[in-house]
Amino acid sequence: MKYEDDGFDPTPYDRILSGIHTPAKSAAEITEEGISASDVARHRNSAAGYGSSRNRVLDQTEHRSDKEISEAEDRGFQIGDEIILDTDSEITPSEIAAEEASDSAEIVFAENNQIAEDANAAALQTETEEEPEEDTIESISQIDDEEENIELSEFKDDLAETQSDLRSEESVETGDIAEAEDREKAPSDRNEKRAEPETESTRIALDNLLVANELSFMEIKEGESTRIYLEEDILVPDIKPDMARILSMDGSIRCADKEIKSGQKGEDKIKVTGDIMLETIYIPEQPAAEPMVTIQSRIPFKTDWNIGTAPFSSAVIKPVIESIDYMVINERKFRAKLAVMLTMREYSGKHIELFEGIRGEDIEVLKEKVTVTDVLAKKSDILDIEEELMLKENNPLPSRILRYGINVVENHKQITPEKAVISGLIYCNILYLSEPPELFAETISEGNVSDDSAEEMQSTLVAAEPAFYQGKVEFTQFIPLDVTDAQSGSRITFDSSELSVKIKNFGEGDEEEAGGIGFAIEGSINTSIEVYKNVEEEIVTDVYHNEKELVYDSEPLSAKALSGSGVTELTAREILNIPAQYGDIDQVIYISGKVQNVESTAENGKETVSGNLEIELLALAADDGRTPFKMQHTIPFRGSMDIAGANAGMMAESDVYIKELWFDKINSKQIEVNAGILALGTVFGYETCRLIKNPCFVKTESENERKASMIIYISRPQDDLWKIAKKFRTTRERISRINGLETDRPIAEGMKLLIIK
Repeated sequence: MKYEDDGFDPTPYDRILSGIHTPAKSAAEITEEGISASDVARHRNSAAGYGSSRNRVLDQTEHRSDKEISEAEDRGFQIGDEIILDTDSEITPSEIAAEEASDSAEIVFAENNQIAEDANAAALQTETEEEPEEDTIESISQIDDEEENIELSEFKDDLAETQSDLRSEESVETGDIAEAEDREKAPSDRNEKRAEPETESTRIALDNLLVANELSFMEIKEGESTRIYLEEDILVPDIKPDMARILSMDGSIRCADKEIKSGQKGEDKIKVTGDIMLETIYIPEQPAAEPMVTIQSRIPFKTDWNIGTAPFSSAVIKPVIESIDYMVINERKFRAKLAVMLTMREYSGKHIELFEGIRGEDIEVLKEKVTVTDVLAKKSDILDIEEELMLKENNPLPSRILRYGINVVENHKQITPEKAVISGLIYCNILYLSEPPELFAETISEGNVSDDSAEEMQSTLVAAEPAFYQGKVEFTQFIPLDVTDAQSGSRITFDSSELSVKIKNFGEGDEEEAGGIGFAIEGSINTSIEVYKNVEEEIVTDVYHNEKELVYDSEPLSAKALSGSGVTELTAREILNIPAQYGDIDQVIYISGKVQNVESTAENGKETVSGNLEIELLALAADDGRTPFKMQHTIPFRGSMDIAGANAGMMAESDVYIKELWFDKINSKQIEVNAGILALGTVFGYETCRLIKNPCFVKTESENERKASMIIYISRPQDDLWKIAKKFRTTRERISRINGLETDRPIAEGMKLLIIK
């Protein structure tokens, strides 16, 4: 039953929702209302070619209130979702006075052009549900013939085809509803051709008219990592006794080329070479003469790393021994298996061309501030070290070093434009064998020990007993710089692979110096410093022309910016229980540790760092043979440091160093282990924007079409002033001034804005 049969006269909006036919107005009626027939024809023809479904109309119009629809009906004529206001309708004087140069053009009340076309197409489709009256078709054909030059017969064919589809839809049974909806939604080839007419366009290059500048900085990129595995069979030297079992194995690694330079085209593959110095402590089959024996082995390695580098960049390779496994094959041969992790830090110069504008053209640009971190200075300097480590009271004299570990950590730094002053500490742990009595007698005969202390020292010595020594050395290093700009941060790293520990005779000295025999640290420290500066740049991320069609390509730019840095000292403590198979413990003769599995996170002005310490203890059991054994344990650590610019989602990095390791014997079954840890944290933020590339004008045949000069726009979600201004090719300032908005005020959904072009 139709609404007209009940005497109910629905509004045009109700007719669209319910699919009721709304009689079309004639050209004469339209002209009397002050709207040109060409505008109506243009809207109707575009709607006929679009072919929207009723469901689409519901989605696009349901957000309008009844009051808005009724007001629009009172002021003008509705075509789909667009309402062209009557020329006699009242417009706010302040709105018209804001633009003296504007014509007396139509005012279009719409959300956007696409929505209007969709709604209009749906309205036209509902009209075909009833047989169109003869005079209605005649008026439509008159408009088509006058404005769009479309033949009446072709238009009638479209109407007949649409009516046939609708009738077939009504007769479809329940099981075929989906098929009918698909047929309704799929436009005919003829309608597609009308909705998207083919227009010829010409691109106009702007190479000589572009205004641009250059952003140059050094980019720091943490490269990928790779793992290599090494396996080597090692023979016991002929001068060494037969092997019973291996007590411990450790090593240090270094690369032949720490920094690799790339050529003009970059590198697709990096060749990394180096060697591992392996120290193996084993228990001989007859330990009476010598309780422990050390073998030092050199294992070379070489690998081709399939990783790409940028042209003219430099890659700093950092090798780390992840794990060491061993197996005794026989008394003269053993096998070592190692896993080595290689990480890369790449430094490459970036030169980016930034679009600024077009000479002689009135364009609107959207700019964003982007901060990138540049490396003001990157230098390395070598400091020679030769420091004495005096034996402490009651320490036995050394005869042979079995193992030592060296940790170099930063203590304080001061950076000025002319130089960097760096003070640091070298911590050293040494496992050695004491001097046997016959060697001690020879030392006395050489006059290295005073007569008064000889008797006391000799009473404390036993034949070749293992002993433990800990010491530290302070150093200060000056690195010349030439930094004119203000710095934003810095990073210090040390390479101590060239340092070694030796037994040294200091000659005749004071009695407090234990006869002048002790240890010495010799070699060099390679110190690297990087000084950073944050560079802030305004980058054009979007552009449009007020009159011409402007197109461009875009390219992503990811900027890494230093947000802050900090330092903290952590402590780790654990009580270790002696395994039952070793019985009671007599003494600990060596302790060493490695930092593993470091994780850093940034949040709420703090950087949190956590990880594990892999602790290894060598000890002597409290049995008659004082059997040596090894214990390994993992101690977790966690701490935080204050960094003002740290926020969630930022990238956090930490350099973690072990400063000191010490132990205390609680009883024969328990050992307390303590560690002092230094953590240096850095937080980086990432920004991503789009760069304007290859802008050009596009000249099309539709440029001369008449467009509305005054528009009332209802904002949608995620709208802002820039999007609206670009859509209607005006400026943000004009929209704000006409509508009395603040430039930084967000646009709320459903806000009505007057747009005057």
